[in-house]
Amino acid sequence: MDRENHQERLLYATSTHWVKYGKHLLFSLMFLTIGIAFLGTTSSLTGTFRMVGPVLYGMSSVCVLVGHHVLFHKILSECMPDILITNRRVIYFDDSLLCCDDENEIPLSKVPGVQVAQHGILQNLLNYGTLRFTIAGGFFDHEGCILRVPRPDHVAEVITQSVEEECRLQPSLSHMTYSLG
Repeated sequence: MDRENHQERLLYATSTHWVKYGKHLLFSLMFLTIGIAFLGTTSSLTGTFRMVGPVLYGMSSVCVLVGHHVLFHKILSECMPDILITNRRVIYFDDSLLCCDDENEIPLSKVPGVQVAQHGILQNLLNYGTLRFTIAGGFFDHEGCILRVPRPDHVAEVITQSVEEECRLQPSLSHMTYSLG
């Protein structure tokens, strides 16, 4: 029974806020719109300017392909939970398909506190923000921040409860490890 209580358990899993797609969506829509506009003008220019038509068609094809690929690259690289909270640590991923695959881990035994930061009207309206972890010296580390966390107050509450539970179990854990050795 004691052994089951000391194993790592998943408490909360979520993905970062959907606002992360905004920049890529606007970029893709811009390229798709330019590409479709070029395709529309290509047919009208083919008769009058013979050399402009194929060049414009090539440019429009490139614009449509770039817009399409940027959008689907972002969607495919973000299809898993990015933030995992267990009873012992917080794990968060920063990944982008074929470009970046970072896994960051913060042990809860070294976290005395969590702060929630929501700056601006957009973050307050859409209810997302940044979690900042106080690491064992009372300072914030860049790796101790998780950006674009949905419902950051709730996530901070889950982490705080887990830290408090771990602190209550810590004396019994250290006593148990000494008695086994």
